[in-house]
Amino acid sequence: MTIPLPGANGQVGHELCLTLAALGEVVALARPEVDLAIPESLPEIVQPTPSAIAPVTTADYPMPAARPANSRLATTKLQNAFAVTPSDWHASVDAVLGEIISEMRL
Repeated sequence: MTIPLPGANGQVGHELCLTLAALGEVVALARPEVDLAIPESLPEIVQPTPSAIAPVTTADYPMPAARPANSRLATTKLQNAFAVTPSDWHASVDAVLGEIISEMRL
């Protein structure tokens, strides 16, 4: 399996390279090599084919610490302590994508 890894020059990217190497070939990409906002700039190895896309679970990653199968952030304590209700993340993603698409059309 080939694993594209953008942001390979940072500390997180380095650690991911080490961890993911057990799962397959890691293709580490730095910002000068790839612009994720322009799919045509992606190397051929990064452009997925439908057969190359598969869902993965927490159990698929060999990590030294136990990881929860469902790691969504619970916000109950935040809501109680500060009397705030976080916005729905779906709406936030839609808003950001809308802004990005608008900027791309300029």
